[in-house]
Amino acid sequence: MIMLRTALILTGLTAFSLQAFAGGPVYTYRHELPPAIARLHSCIGPHQRTLRDPEPWHVGKRRMFRVGCPENAPDINRLPHRDDTGHVRKPDDDPDHFQSMVYYLADDARGRHARRLVLPYPRADGTMLMTDAFDEELDIGWSSRANTSLASGLAYLDLTGTAIQPPGEFMVATRIVPVDRPEIKNVFAMWRVRKDKAELIYWAETRETLPKDAPSHQSPPYEIVLDKRPGR
Repeated sequence: MIMLRTALILTGLTAFSLQAFAGGPVYTYRHELPPAIARLHSCIGPHQRTLRDPEPWHVGKRRMFRVGCPENAPDINRLPHRDDTGHVRKPDDDPDHFQSMVYYLADDARGRHARRLVLPYPRADGTMLMTDAFDEELDIGWSSRANTSLASGLAYLDLTGTAIQPPGEFMVATRIVPVDRPEIKNVFAMWRVRKDKAELIYWAETRETLPKDAPSHQSPPYEIVLDKRPGR
């Protein structure tokens, strides 16, 4: 559940690369955030320190900001995620390593008209949870059915910037180890964002994990549960 680590990439997905935000995370206070984002970022107090990426990311003509929320913070709905790494938390562990991240879409680098990115998550009981805080990094790009790995059969995001996509639209993807599905070892999920509203368009899950000495080109077998990506 360590938020600052690089998002887990399953072996064999050589076509899938992380989209890094500009620069590494820096400490910031709420009053140092752009005013529109500071008003929305109520998971910390006015004088409480958190982590954020120093520069917003370009998403088409818009900007995306990534700001941390402390563990067990109020006013957020975390994407349900369990930690299967076996990490045992120590008393001297830095609590900032257990932050979740919130993403804001804004019109410009000053954060004007900022809105929090919210992703729908289908619970195992059939209900929908609207999530806005994430333990694993979100990757941003575009994917069509052509962006499918021949090695694993899984979708991946085209992060080169050459993909043709409708103006104002983009996709986000992440990996989930679902809390409410103990039999599922990993999920790769993807959402399409249009007019600041996200729709789940891809869900692939596996019930297996590879042994530690497995070749790097291998990946466990996945079942494609949902695939609503465009044809091209």
